[in-house]
Amino acid sequence: MMRIYLKLIRPWLSPLLYFIIKYTIYLNKKWPDKWDKIKDYHKYEFEAAIDEEYKWDGKYGILDFSLQDPDFYFIKKRKYFRDCDDTARMWFLWAKENGYKAWEVCVWKGFKRAHFITVFKDNNGYVLCNYKLSGTYSSLEAAVKSLKIYDNWLIYKEV
Repeated sequence: MMRIYLKLIRPWLSPLLYFIIKYTIYLNKKWPDKWDKIKDYHKYEFEAAIDEEYKWDGKYGILDFSLQDPDFYFIKKRKYFRDCDDTARMWFLWAKENGYKAWEVCVWKGFKRAHFITVFKDNNGYVLCNYKLSGTYSSLEAAVKSLKIYDNWLIYKEV
């Protein structure tokens, strides 16, 4: 069931929900202009730059979407919408911008416990980004499987 959602539903639902939220709740908010300043940072500087307060998705996760514009991540006055998929997307966009091969991955156990991470490949191996830099591994699979509480995974996006 989760694979069907990730492959067939979330790819169009996530951008749609983002668009609706952007043009309703955040229409008149001043958006920060931070992405252009930090997108070329070294990975450790970038990690510090995106260290923002966690915010659950709205309506108990029903309004779950990944950001489409990286500056959305830095809006300060907000109640919701800065959780794992948003942080994973920031790492994915950073890796893409810096020429790394990268994967945005959904891991899950059952239908109630799901989580997004990013893995990118640098000269030292496969770097797991689980909110923060979380280790370097010999393969994409080893990085993903290091999160032992999940028993399934799927590459959601890759570059």
